[in-house]
Amino acid sequence: MKKTDVMLLAVILALGVIGILIVIGNRDAGACVSITENGEVIGIYALDKDCDVLIETEDGGSNLLRIAEGKASVVSADCHNQDCVEHKAVSQSGESIICLPHKIVITVYSTSDDKDMDAVAY
Repeated sequence: MKKTDVMLLAVILALGVIGILIVIGNRDAGACVSITENGEVIGIYALDKDCDVLIETEDGGSNLLRIAEGKASVVSADCHNQDCVEHKAVSQSGESIICLPHKIVITVYSTSDDKDMDAVAY
């Protein structure tokens, strides 16, 4: 390998690392968590206030959402698969936890996000 090849490789690697750092640094920390059931918002909570939220669904099910230390996680649910309970805590804008059996979607969003929508598809 020639000296110029090594320099070119070093420059490409440096640009890649810088790009990754820029992408990671630009992620917004979420300010709020929105809870929807069947596409309808049933609650919005700030991530900076620790609390437990009992989500009782129309079909008689329940999920317990815990907001602590700026993160939201489902700590218990009476659905059969428990995927929502096993999901990692969410805290970044755009992250979601979904409970399909109860048709619950928990989404983190930033107050700087534009919440205006052109249309909603079901």
